[in-house]
Amino acid sequence: MPNTLPIVSHLCNPTLHTSIKGDQGLRESVFQRKKHNNVVDANIESLSSAIFHLLSQTGVFDVRMGLNNGQIETSTIFDPFNKEIHLASNLLKPAYLENNFTRTTPSQKIAFINSVCDEVCKQPSFADVAIGTRDSILKRNGAHFTSTDRATQLEQVKFITESIPLLRDIENYHLRTISINVFNSVVSMTFNCDGTQIMNFSKFKSFMVQYIMPDTPVQNSKPSRALKSGLKNTR
Repeated sequence: MPNTLPIVSHLCNPTLHTSIKGDQGLRESVFQRKKHNNVVDANIESLSSAIFHLLSQTGVFDVRMGLNNGQIETSTIFDPFNKEIHLASNLLKPAYLENNFTRTTPSQKIAFINSVCDEVCKQPSFADVAIGTRDSILKRNGAHFTSTDRATQLEQVKFITESIPLLRDIENYHLRTISINVFNSVVSMTFNCDGTQIMNFSKFKSFMVQYIMPDTPVQNSKPSRALKSGLKNTR
């Protein structure tokens, strides 16, 4: 039996870009389901900035933003096995951000992640991990996350979060949820047609240029035919 890996696994794949087909009923009814603006839409730019703040200046390493219901899920390096749930409206309040998220510099976050990864590999039960997986994790951890990597990643995350308003404004195919993880550099997006796009941060800008804004200004962009076809016919 061939060894099939998950779409996103212990291997950090810089060329990752795949799509998943959603519910057929949602794909076929995409033009009948209009977007109703909510607190997220009314504050989309401020919320996008808040998401970037969490990922770049606090201990948060994973964020999932529900744009339809205003539910924001976060995981932090200080409590990595837990997932906190927040209301989007609360992330608009500076006091809420200050009281619920620990400020962390990029270098502190790098050092913390590297130390946790090293400690996990020292545990006796780590010897029970499948050999191939174990070797891959050790190789990944041995490379360690550098300051240069972090600087490049921050630029990518900034571009991703700044693109959220545009993705939300796609006619009929608006963004429904977006997940951003700075540990594995993966962004996952689900659209109104229920199609999902999953890619490495390094692939996001080319995705935007090719499908979202190939010949149009950033403002008020409409989806290209290629995007419509791609979202409707994902595997």
